[in-house]
Amino acid sequence: MTKVEEDDEMILNYKFELAAFNTLKAKVGDTKILTDLTGLVQNRLPMQSRNTSTDPRDILMFEISDGSATVKVTIWADLAHTLNEELDRMPGQDNIIILTSCGITEYHGM
Repeated sequence: MTKVEEDDEMILNYKFELAAFNTLKAKVGDTKILTDLTGLVQNRLPMQSRNTSTDPRDILMFEISDGSATVKVTIWADLAHTLNEELDRMPGQDNIIILTSCGITEYHGM
């Protein structure tokens, strides 16, 4: 047996406060408290481009499920490309994702 000395500087520690999907409706539009979510990635669509007030931006849309509910997710710009590439590297596999510091909004009532 080897005793390992603790080294808090070597690996960063993160604390997630994962929200249950059934609590998200109450968080819509709350800009003061951001939300952490985790779920199984499902129904990923191909990358798309959306016009914004400044210029076109690429988006990645998919759903995540916690087994009892499903949430639609949209990732924008460079992060969309990075995530899409990561998911492409694991075809046919179930992908669990943690989304942290999310703003919760409704789009057309969804």
